[in-house]
Amino acid sequence: MIRKNILFVCLLSVPLLISGQTSNSVIEKMRRERTDMEEQIARQEKILTSTENDISSQVSNLDIITARLRERTRMLDRTRAEIRSLDKESGRLEKEISELEQEYDQCKERYAEACRFYQHQNSSFNPITFILAT
Repeated sequence: MIRKNILFVCLLSVPLLISGQTSNSVIEKMRRERTDMEEQIARQEKILTSTENDISSQVSNLDIITARLRERTRMLDRTRAEIRSLDKESGRLEKEISELEQEYDQCKERYAEACRFYQHQNSSFNPITFILAT
């Protein structure tokens, strides 16, 4: 009877042992999966952080490039304004040069006329006429 009881207890404990081993193996398997998942999450977080840093760096670089482009655009606008101003000044000076050339030509003509008149007066001046005129 004791033997039957022991056998009965052994028979009852075999499924418990099997289920215990199964539970332990399932638990162990789940622990490994959990560890694997935690490692995968850590890798993904590292990649995400790296990507965020890259994006931050690229945004900063874009901000710098944008600021440089704005500054160069302002410089181009100022240069264009200076060119327009210089073009106006050049036009004004060309007009003034043209007027001065005309005035110079007129002065040359008057000087030539004065020289001709003086030469005519000088050539028509006779010393005898001068003596007689006095």
